[in-house]
Amino acid sequence: MREFMTKRSGLVPTVGAILALLGVSVSATPSEATTYNVDLVVGGGTVTGSIQTDGTLGPLATTNITGYSLNLVEGLLSATLNPGNSSFDGSGFTDVSPGSPNLTATATQLFYNFGLVYDAAFYLNANNNTIFCLHDAAGACSVSSAAADADGGAPAMILGLGNGSFTFTPESGDVCIAGECGTTPLPAALPLFATGLGGLGLLGWRRRRKVQATAA
Repeated sequence: MREFMTKRSGLVPTVGAILALLGVSVSATPSEATTYNVDLVVGGGTVTGSIQTDGTLGPLATTNITGYSLNLVEGLLSATLNPGNSSFDGSGFTDVSPGSPNLTATATQLFYNFGLVYDAAFYLNANNNTIFCLHDAAGACSVSSAAADADGGAPAMILGLGNGSFTFTPESGDVCIAGECGTTPLPAALPLFATGLGGLGLLGWRRRRKVQATAA
């Protein structure tokens, strides 16, 4: 009996087994919608509000954006964009440009890659130029040629409020545009991994006590 218990005490369950015992599963696509707060300074203006997704993590398609409410302000001019009065264009998303996703999501942040060759824009209409455009490395803002020309074709965030002028902030690489942009994101699986390690320690402790009790 002692030999049997000693051999069993040498078995080490995997973290996955521990999580399975706890009834915990890890999914890259949560079922609950997620709201990311927006608080950006764009040139001489600001963009605040929120962007909603269906909860998908990783590269996003246009269909993963389920709502938005963005307040655009520059000086005395302002506008609010939402699905009821404006449009969203995401030519750089995975369903349009597979393998080159511009927008990716973590549990707490949205990142836009300004190093790729597509763009995304929230806009009142194509002729009004009331727009918040995420301008890519190809120098395009597909719904507004005027906005595209405003920064000389370099990657940037561009804000326009329908008065024929635009303000912008040059960007490069992956930039947090919404969510907890002032913090370093915690990997979504890290708390589950810590739980698994704790479970391993607990099972090891219980097995050692059983072996000691049998030996006694």
